[in-house]
Amino acid sequence: MSHIFIDEYPILTFEFEPFIDKYWNIGLSQYIIEQYGNSTTYDHEKVEKILMSCFEYFIGQFKDLILKQDTEIFFKSVFLFHEASIALYIKQLEGFQLPEVIESDFPRYRRVLKLILEQACDIELTAKKGLDYKEIINTIQELYYLGNWIYEFAIYIAYHKMIQNAYYIEFEENVFTCGWQNNFGKVNEALCRYFGIDYETFFDEGALNELKRALEDNFSIDYNKAIGIIPYLKKHHSNNPEQTLEPYILPINLATECKTSEENTSMFYSGLMLSKTNKLTLENAVLKPYSEKRYMFRPILTYIVDGVERALIGNNKIAESMMVIASNMIHWNNMPEEWLKDKGMVDFMNKKGLEHDRLLENEIEKIFQQNKYPYCRNIESFRQKGKKQNININTPKVGEIDFIIVNKNKNKVFIADTKYNRARYDAVGYRIDYSNFIEYEKKLERKKNWLINNLQVLQEHLEEMFHIDYSILSFEVEAVFFINTPTFYMFNGKYKALTLLRIKEYIENTWDYPIIKLEDKTNKRILKYSHPYFKNPIIISTE
Repeated sequence: MSHIFIDEYPILTFEFEPFIDKYWNIGLSQYIIEQYGNSTTYDHEKVEKILMSCFEYFIGQFKDLILKQDTEIFFKSVFLFHEASIALYIKQLEGFQLPEVIESDFPRYRRVLKLILEQACDIELTAKKGLDYKEIINTIQELYYLGNWIYEFAIYIAYHKMIQNAYYIEFEENVFTCGWQNNFGKVNEALCRYFGIDYETFFDEGALNELKRALEDNFSIDYNKAIGIIPYLKKHHSNNPEQTLEPYILPINLATECKTSEENTSMFYSGLMLSKTNKLTLENAVLKPYSEKRYMFRPILTYIVDGVERALIGNNKIAESMMVIASNMIHWNNMPEEWLKDKGMVDFMNKKGLEHDRLLENEIEKIFQQNKYPYCRNIESFRQKGKKQNININTPKVGEIDFIIVNKNKNKVFIADTKYNRARYDAVGYRIDYSNFIEYEKKLERKKNWLINNLQVLQEHLEEMFHIDYSILSFEVEAVFFINTPTFYMFNGKYKALTLLRIKEYIENTWDYPIIKLEDKTNKRILKYSHPYFKNPIIISTE
């Protein structure tokens, strides 16, 4: 392990070798053999059970080690590394290139540091200074090793739940191993590379300012004072960035500064605090990464040190958390539960929740307007010719249709549901989307079937609205999803899901999901995978 500096920020790099025998070759392997034996298995259900047991093993080891860390200085050291990681992450967003030694591990590094800091809320800490710095670094490295495998097995389990027979289990000289079946791992890597450029190309730029205004209006505070008072109070005691405060002084000082009630200021700050009473268990912190009870959203860590409640607050972290709340929480009808005690904040959240699908729909509509396709948006009823009554579809059997688009040249009608999703970057998040899309499929299927049987209704509507002079009655009807950012459902869903980058080309039939080709050198053949990539039979050729 190495303690290095990148652009003057301290970062840890990691080597796993010191822990492989202890935790894998002996610990995990014996743990699994005792429960399931050491035979190779491809059975989906048994593999899933074994993967769950691996997850539980590393959860247990992480808990055992972290509960032994009872000094404030240990967690303050982790805190400082995390603050440095935020500064580097911001530089990354601005175009800074991390060195190769840390680049691929950096997201996981930041996640594990958060995990360590969160779990400290459960521990009665002491302010004693007896720890050697090298000992601190070695313990962080060991926790990183364990945390890394917790996340890895959570990802394996998520993929295995989304893909039938995703993994197999085997033992080599009684050492546990697992791997992908059917080259699915290589297929997934190829797809992630291909669609990597599709990640969200637009966002609600005004959301943070709107959130600040809502907080000011509903809690009668000055947002800049609420945030600025924290470093001011810390400096009153010390210039050290890890200086802690007793949390009760924050609402008292802000109430005086803003001439408002402590009830208001307590409600504001409590929504940003993570403590023993509201933190998630270690398991849930990994499996529910978007819960509002995570350090990602709550930048004030509340620890018990020598029996006294102390707040550890990072200047970098509080700014990051406010941005994340604005961009990755309120649009999905989520917010710190303490803020939801205020009716005005509830109204604000509901308003933003109603807006988020419309944000994406507006961008999609621009595509059809620019390319002159006849389209309908947010259809609840269809106009009919003459004096016939409009056909209402806003019923439980059909429901509002987000988009219908006609491509005359391709003899095709597209019917689409629009889904504005959180940006996901690993399988745990993908699985949340995947479960939701399975339900969305059922609704889209009903709408598609209705349209197939009612093309005459659409024909008359288009004649009334667009004055088309051709028949669509023999056109193929295809159902698709329009989405803002990639997710695993794209690769394995019943219907194709198209990001903004792909909609125009797909509608005009100049682009389609790629065929993934893998060379099987052993058998001198080519394996071809097509959408849905993990359900369709693999095509074998010798080309």
